[in-house]
Amino acid sequence: MKKQLNEPIKGFASLLSFLTIIPTGVHNVELAAKYFYLVPAIGLVEGLIAGVIMLTNISAILKAVIVTCTLFIITGFNHILMDLLILLMFLLQEGEVKKR
Repeated sequence: MKKQLNEPIKGFASLLSFLTIIPTGVHNVELAAKYFYLVPAIGLVEGLIAGVIMLTNISAILKAVIVTCTLFIITGFNHILMDLLILLMFLLQEGEVKKR
């Protein structure tokens, strides 16, 4: 019984560690792949962390900036920036589409 409950928790922790910068101590890619259906729960955890800022009494623009920066930091901003740079490199290539 304990093993049946332990594996999904380890899968969730592995997925959390894989998709965010939150250290969980569990680094098993196979478990992360097996329990990938828990990705919405990971988004809920990220949203709850960033959503606490929305409870403060500051201007809406400042809240939006802080929440966006917090989400970028939690999810690993370097991955987003890298993907955007790869997209820009692809779009700025010269030549026909067939040659790309």
